Amino acid sequence: MSSLTDDNASTHSSPAQTKTIDGYPRLAEHMGGAPEISIFRRFGALNRQNLLYLQAELTVLERELQKLEAESTTCAPGEPRSQYSRDWEWLNMPDEKACLNPQWQLCLRIRTVLREYNETLLQQAAVAALPKAESYNLRYLQSWLSHPACGNFPLIGRDHNIWTETPPRDLLALRHSPSDPFSRWAINSFVPCYHRLFGHHFNHSEVVEYDSQKITRAAAFILTILAAAGLLTEGDSRLCKLFS
Repeated sequence: MSSLTDDNASTHSSPAQTKTIDGYPRLAEHMGGAPEISIFRRFGALNRQNLLYLQAELTVLERELQKLEAESTTCAPGEPRSQYSRDWEWLNMPDEKACLNPQWQLCLRIRTVLREYNETLLQQAAVAALPKAESYNLRYLQSWLSHPACGNFPLIGRDHNIWTETPPRDLLALRHSPSDPFSRWAINSFVPCYHRLFGHHFNHSEVVEYDSQKITRAAAFILTILAAAGLLTEGDSRLCKLFS
């Protein structure tokens, strides 16, 4: 995706659609057209704190189970508890009131918390693997949110400043932008130059949208022509050959 928003123009690839309701619906629709500007909080500290609490809870439950298991081994051979560590059916057997024994109840409690802990660990591993928000995509989203012709400050609740006040390390994007130098050059340099020289003549609206893939192909074509005409330096020519 190519993104550029200022007082004159912004660039973003999405088809023209009927106006969506302002607020979350409009912001969600805009993000849906470009995963790299689908920027959200990681809530890294909260997620780690939640894992720590689950870990602490499991630690306590584990020690309680170990205590009950140790007590069971000291029971007389004829008592049901003496069989708990050797026969699951005895461990699972209800008492005369059809109630599960405390040791097996604790095991079931541990099973529930352990499942939550493991699922949370895997979720956090997946979240940690998501790329951080690129600075220029974040700047674009900030501009879009505040631009009268775009988001126009769509959110008014306590979450309205997430994209301006959250430390960058706690922001993630659903997808990386192109990471190769040529694509970055096309998005950050070629697009603004093209719009200033040519683009604004074809579209006079405040918000102008460009397709990132078309931009990259056009930039590669122009570089190839310039290289063939001998108008590029040796380094520029190598760049052209590399990314054409």
